[in-house]
Amino acid sequence: MPQEGPVPPEVLRAVYSDEALVTRLGVDGWPASSASQPSVVARMLEALCLAPGMRVLEIGAGTGYNAALLAEIVGPQGWIRSVDVDASVVAGAQATLDRLGTSNAIVAHGDGYEGAPDHGPYDRIVCTVGIDGISPHWLRQLTSDGIILAPLGHAGFHPVMRCLRSGSDLRGEAVLWCDFMRARGSLCPRPDPLHFVNVQGTGGVVDRHAPVLASPSRYPDLWFFLGCRDQRARLLALRDHTGQEHWGCGLTDDRGAVLLGQDATYITGNSDLLDNALGLVRDWAATDRPELDEWRCQFAQDSTVLVPSNWVLAR
Repeated sequence: MPQEGPVPPEVLRAVYSDEALVTRLGVDGWPASSASQPSVVARMLEALCLAPGMRVLEIGAGTGYNAALLAEIVGPQGWIRSVDVDASVVAGAQATLDRLGTSNAIVAHGDGYEGAPDHGPYDRIVCTVGIDGISPHWLRQLTSDGIILAPLGHAGFHPVMRCLRSGSDLRGEAVLWCDFMRARGSLCPRPDPLHFVNVQGTGGVVDRHAPVLASPSRYPDLWFFLGCRDQRARLLALRDHTGQEHWGCGLTDDRGAVLLGQDATYITGNSDLLDNALGLVRDWAATDRPELDEWRCQFAQDSTVLVPSNWVLAR
């Protein structure tokens, strides 16, 4: 139910901050729904290249805020169809849209993997939850010149990819480095890519080396490069013998792990992994340290979804 009376100042500060906000917990106590960081929302709306009169399919309803923004941009001649697998999320988002008087956006209960075939074709399809691949159903519901914008799993995070048709193929380009709440239903990603390494099983020693980057701001670009060049690249947490956790992008096998953090490089067990990781860093430097948005890919069928493959630089 909406709160009556003045909104507490601390609530307003949180709502108007540039931070993602958890809005709902699952039965397991973990976050199940959220309001995305406003700057991420703005950049995704910009990447969609929206215009008045467009029809948009949104996968993942959240609070209904994003659907309201979409509806405002496409105007009264446009149409927004939002789909969410959680009935309580659907009810809350639709109630928000109703209170706002937004008449050109409807929230429906369903599995986003299926899309919403009865209301297509869509000029744009935007996914607001982390997924591993593009549903082939979306392609069948997309106009010939349409755009799909989705946070696709890559080395443990979900950078936003803009996907466009290229003849009979689908091609993608990286837009934004970030992470999203994992999808549920048929779009649910594979098991959580975060991997903990307990050093007790690798000899109990953690060696610390100098960081591989002088500028931490380039860390996402390097991380994305590692994910394009080595399928073992992943979000890694290394817990040393003191219990301290070190997080970042790393490589791991059954003998050890190497973590390329922003503050230092950590290695335990198999020293060959350090040579492999530093070789990838040298490759990144040799290609003039490409930024995330310089990458392009084509998609290949993987079970029931289309996944990025054949990464190339767009220079």
